[in-house]
Amino acid sequence: MTNAILRGAQLNTANLRGANLHDAHLDHADLTRADLRGADLRGADVPYAFMTSADLRNAKLQGAHLDVTQASCIRLDDVDLTGATMFGMNLTGANLTRAELRDANLRSANLRSALLKETKLYRTDLTEARLQSAKLPGALLIETTLNKAMLYRAKFIHANLLRANLTDADLTEADLTRAHLEDADLIHADLTRAILTDADLTDADLTGVHGEPASETLAQLCRRIGSC
Repeated sequence: MTNAILRGAQLNTANLRGANLHDAHLDHADLTRADLRGADLRGADVPYAFMTSADLRNAKLQGAHLDVTQASCIRLDDVDLTGATMFGMNLTGANLTRAELRDANLRSANLRSALLKETKLYRTDLTEARLQSAKLPGALLIETTLNKAMLYRAKFIHANLLRANLTDADLTEADLTRAHLEDADLIHADLTRAILTDADLTDADLTGVHGEPASETLAQLCRRIGSC
């Protein structure tokens, strides 16, 4: 079904396991609870689709367009989304364990309570994304853009945020235990009750940060890294 025209198609609960949907047009399609495990959706056009609770484990979505798609509770474990466009996508409660999101665009995406364990988010754009209560243990966020992101109670335990941009990010009650934040940009970030136990902030820019972290006072933090 390469280049298939499936705009607005009713494919809820459909069995599309291993299907070839390379460059398919699925905008506004209903794929609720569809089985797309191992499917090839590279370059597919899937904006404004409905993919709630769909199963896309091990699928290929490099360069796919998923803007404003409704995909709460979707399974995206081990999926390759390199270079995908996911602006404003609803991924509430989604499972993106070990997914590859290198250079993907998730600006303004909703990832509340999502699981991103060991997810690769190298150079991913998460500007103004919502990740409240998201879990990102061991996630790779090198050079990731998270400016103005909502990270309330997000868990970044042992995550790698080397050179990440967290300007104006809300890190209230976020858990950054043992996180790597070397050379990260936290200008004007809110660190209220954030947990920074054993976090590495070597050469991080904390200019204008505010709020008292839970693990140490802001003054102690600034003295520890020689910044602020």
